[in-house]
Amino acid sequence: MLAAITALLRARQLLKVDEEPGYNITVISEHLIHISAYADSGAQFHIKVKECGRWPNEYANYCDAERIYPQCIPEVLAREFRNDREVIVFRGIPHRRIPAGSITRSGRRLRGEIVRFFQTSGKAALVIEPVAPHRVFLRHLQERITDGICATIVRDWTESVHLAALPFIRQHGDLVLNNLGLTGAGLVVFDWEDFGLIVLPGLDLCTLLASDTEFNSVKLLAIMNGHHNPSDSFAVLLDQSCKAIGLTPELFRQLIPLYLVIFLDLKREYGLAIADTVRNLIHEIAKR
Repeated sequence: MLAAITALLRARQLLKVDEEPGYNITVISEHLIHISAYADSGAQFHIKVKECGRWPNEYANYCDAERIYPQCIPEVLAREFRNDREVIVFRGIPHRRIPAGSITRSGRRLRGEIVRFFQTSGKAALVIEPVAPHRVFLRHLQERITDGICATIVRDWTESVHLAALPFIRQHGDLVLNNLGLTGAGLVVFDWEDFGLIVLPGLDLCTLLASDTEFNSVKLLAIMNGHHNPSDSFAVLLDQSCKAIGLTPELFRQLIPLYLVIFLDLKREYGLAIADTVRNLIHEIAKR
């Protein structure tokens, strides 16, 4: 497989003819492998090797997202099908991670980057002609849910009068701290395979904040209950981000349990660990 990837990089003139890159391999699952490649020239590449048919719209979703957020998405450099595998090559972007707790105590630069991301979402990712109302999406979601607490949350919101007034905005779908980084140029966002699967505004803001709390129910409940000074940095970030996507901070806070149920549904193919974490968080919030 590595020889084939090297050949692909050379064929796309991403490597010199005699250049032999170094590779770091991470096996995510039997269906997915992540590979980091490092060339002598200093060029870096991130490569996804996955089973054909898994996340079939991933490449198209990345291309769509790249047009909307050109400043913060790793460039897609190559795509190839080999036997039963799909290979996608992205330009590697050196960056620094954003540690947990950074969003709620955000400095001016990070706050500005986050707000600009949501401002772009509210304009460029807006869906003008949605396929179906939010209520219809929730009814389909209800059919897939087997957890009683999650089912109650979805049922209650399906009947809510607030849904009809909400805009339709394509969501990243996995906007958590592990998929964010900072460079000298600004925010970089990774892993766009779920882009556009959800168009309910606020999901991305919720998953970002939940991951910032490390999915801690006490900290997330403090956000839900508005336990922040209106003049502090986080309150400003929340107010400006909600405004950018057509929500009030009050409605966003009310929607957090529903967002978490939607996130749990998106994670059903990504392993038990994250699913259990999100499910436990939903249950703990529901008890309080």
